[in-house]
Amino acid sequence: EDAVRDKLGQANMLYALGDFEESTELLLEVIRQAPNVKESYHTLALVFEAQGNEEKALDLLMIAAHLADTADIVQWKHLASRSVAAGKFRQAIYCLDRAVKFAESDFQLSVERILLCLQVGEARDALERAKSMHESHPAELDGLKLLVRVMREAGQDEAAEKALSSFHAAYPASMDFEAVAELADLLMAAGQWERARAAMGRVQAARCARGPGQPGEALPVELSVRMGICAARVGQGAQAVAHVEKLLALSPAGREAHFRDAAEALREA
Repeated sequence: EDAVRDKLGQANMLYALGDFEESTELLLEVIRQAPNVKESYHTLALVFEAQGNEEKALDLLMIAAHLADTADIVQWKHLASRSVAAGKFRQAIYCLDRAVKFAESDFQLSVERILLCLQVGEARDALERAKSMHESHPAELDGLKLLVRVMREAGQDEAAEKALSSFHAAYPASMDFEAVAELADLLMAAGQWERARAAMGRVQAARCARGPGQPGEALPVELSVRMGICAARVGQGAQAVAHVEKLLALSPAGREAHFRDAAEALREA
């Protein structure tokens, strides 16, 4: 073992001096003699990296990570990032799996894992993991949004609507404009105009109407237009006009879709 350590020290010195050929030969000799010493692979990875061979360096770092005797979450996250940069998405998923195994409560790690599943077309796996994450973190709005995204990509709009509605009922103060807009879109697509109006109205009351001296947030134009369409669909023309009026004071540049939706609401009214 002392001989191995001595050779590793020599190899490191050669690497530091830029003698990559000699360093490589010495490290390969160490690996043949003691294949379970992770430092050999890590140093050899540095040598290949210094010579511009990122792919070989990454392969060696993967071996070193497997030989580590402790759970190094940071290392697995780093390897996941490098794997993504190298276009090795399934390897990146594997690295994140290893990291999540040692940090099951890390919400962001789970999110990254699910997004990678979507990127490589593993929709079923992404959906199961998104459901599991949402069950573990039911009050996390970002987790809900990711679950809804995965559901909608899988064509499960009804399940997405139910997930959003359940969250809205359980955590009304956490619902933001983006989430309620998606909920409204799903309800409107199903012809449930009153439910869509009610959902947007609750968020408007919670976020836009505050007490004296506490101005609330401005209702986004796109929600006003949606509320106008819903009002028109249920025969409340005056409210429909009132909801879309604020849009008319804005430039149409970049808001073409909103103006088309407003025109639809006004026709209905």
